[in-house]
Amino acid sequence: MTSTRAILFDFGGTLDADGLHWSERFAEAYRRAGWTVEAERFWAAFVAAERALAGRDLRGWSLRALLSLQVRLQMEALGWLRPPGDVVSETPEVAAVVDFCYEAAATCLRRNRSVLAQLRARSYRLGVVANFSGNLTDVCREFGLTDFLDVILDSTVEGVAKPDPRIFQRALDRLNVSPRACWFVGDSLDKDIVPARRLGLRTVWIVSAGKGPRTHPAADVVIHRLPDVLDVLP
Repeated sequence: MTSTRAILFDFGGTLDADGLHWSERFAEAYRRAGWTVEAERFWAAFVAAERALAGRDLRGWSLRALLSLQVRLQMEALGWLRPPGDVVSETPEVAAVVDFCYEAAATCLRRNRSVLAQLRARSYRLGVVANFSGNLTDVCREFGLTDFLDVILDSTVEGVAKPDPRIFQRALDRLNVSPRACWFVGDSLDKDIVPARRLGLRTVWIVSAGKGPRTHPAADVVIHRLPDVLDVLP
């Protein structure tokens, strides 16, 4: 058997959320802040905000600044703010949404810095491949993850996004490893697990506890918290 030499991670929903979809995290934040919106209407606003975000290059932005923009775009889509002049921090309710999402993500990222450190101590080469807004390296640096990462591929910077196999292949090339010598850890079947498996990588599918199926043909391993990767990989 080929000895595993590298591990690639998705970011959003994986390193920052233990498999929880960001739409669910935002929805919970709105509920806690006292905002009420039907699930279907919120999903449409979430998708509209993500599409609007996809056209922006946010190099240099912090995680909190990114979340503030996402919330503003969602609220514009819901008709709760007028574009583009309103500022997210103007109301306590809006700030509460951002605060909850930031703290939830930051808690995962601070914990997962230790996971990366332990994997690096096992002589793995590590990287992140994510559909992001140009500021993936900035956010990884913000939480000290860059201390343990050999490569960081941000779709906005690379000009190609998952599930396109080219972004996976670029990561392999920069790590100088073959597909079979690399694991991919991600939460999305369509954007992470299936395309990585098609390219020949072994896969770890992270599924939020109590959500989704327990198995999938493209997933070699299923986990529910990122630290579980320490138990399933040697």
